[in-house]
Amino acid sequence: MQAEPLDSLLKEILNRYNENPRGWRVFADAKDNMLVLGPGTGYRLKLLSLNPAEVTGVGVDISTDEAQGMPLSVPSYGYRPLSHGIVAQLFSSLHQNGPVAQGLIDGLLGIKPVPTWDLEGESLRGVLTGPIIAYPDLASISQGQKELDAKLTSEVNRLFRARYPFRAGIYG
Repeated sequence: MQAEPLDSLLKEILNRYNENPRGWRVFADAKDNMLVLGPGTGYRLKLLSLNPAEVTGVGVDISTDEAQGMPLSVPSYGYRPLSHGIVAQLFSSLHQNGPVAQGLIDGLLGIKPVPTWDLEGESLRGVLTGPIIAYPDLASISQGQKELDAKLTSEVNRLFRARYPFRAGIYG
C-alpha cells in the first residue's frame, strides 16, 4: 500500500461518495486518524493540523475487511439536505436549552444522504453532514492497523517536512 497525499485522496473519496452516497461510515480518533468506509471500499487517513482551519495528511486505500470489528450498525455518514421547516425545528429545539428530542435526531438521520451536486436549490436551507463516529484509538482495531498507523505517521511527517520546511524547522 502506497500512501497518497490527502488532497488527492479526498477527491477520490468524494467522487466515490457522489457515485453512491448511501452506506458510508466515518470514524475518527483523537490521534488525527480517520477511517472512511464506503460500499466496497475503505480509506485510512492520517491528518496533521497546520492551524485550526487547515490540515495536511496522507492516506491509503484499504479493503473493508481491514476494518473488521468496526460497528457498521451506526448511522450512515452523508450530506443530508434540510428544508426550512426542519432547520426551524432544530433551532427551536436548541434554543430551548434542553436536549434535542430523540425523534428529531432520528428524523434528521432518516433523511437519505445525497450526492453533493444535489445540495442546491431554493428550498435548501441547510445541510447536515455526518455523523462522524468518535473512536478511542483506530490503531487498536488490529495489529495491521497499528502497523499501518506507524507507516502513515512516518509518511505524514515526511510530507510535512517536504511541503512546509520552515514550519517543520520550528519543531526540530
